[in-house]
Amino acid sequence: MRTYIQPLKKSAEDEIKVRVDRDVARGLKDYCEFLQSPQSYVVTEVIRKALRKDKAFTAWLGRRGTIEPTPGAPPNSRRLQASTPAAQAV
Repeated sequence: MRTYIQPLKKSAEDEIKVRVDRDVARGLKDYCEFLQSPQSYVVTEVIRKALRKDKAFTAWLGRRGTIEPTPGAPPNSRRLQASTPAAQAV
């Protein structure tokens, strides 16, 4: 059975700090254990999927001209420009 998140791939990283609901943190810990992957990888892949699948968001980025060309694409192939609010918040 294929899992929602695929196995770990190494890439360049930036550090961010966020607070999440306690239940989300527990779920994340359990999911990481299930996937045998670090939290940073799982969070990155979930956000990458959300950015890629949110059609309203990608349309909004396209209208702004701030997308190169697909959000959530693997590192070094496509990136959000730092001028977008989403890129600044991450």
